[in-house]
Amino acid sequence: VDSLVNASPATVSRCAMVYLDPVDLGYKPFLNHWYRCKLPSTLPQSAIEFLRELMDFSLDKGFTFLNELKDPWHMPASKVNVLQTLCYLLSTFLNYLDKHGGFGEDDQRLPAAAAPSFFFDQ
Repeated sequence: VDSLVNASPATVSRCAMVYLDPVDLGYKPFLNHWYRCKLPSTLPQSAIEFLRELMDFSLDKGFTFLNELKDPWHMPASKVNVLQTLCYLLSTFLNYLDKHGGFGEDDQRLPAAAAPSFFFDQ
């Protein structure tokens, strides 16, 4: 089930589910899952830490910027949806690097390559 927005509490309880609204849950669980499960296994730990630092530094600022835009969104998107798109774009970039030459022996090369892509994706 993707959404129980219109379901009554009785319907949810009959399904024996516990429903957590994504707005209440926030985006951090998705982000933590992405770090653990969706990044290439060959990605150096230093690069993962660098991505964490980039995300910690810029996500809340980026969401604030999006909320302050004067033009309304044509189709509203939650923070998690925006973050999913960003993570899918970054995953595609990192998987491409992994399949076409890897990340190299120098752990410092990936952060230098990933930073421009990260800011472009946002």
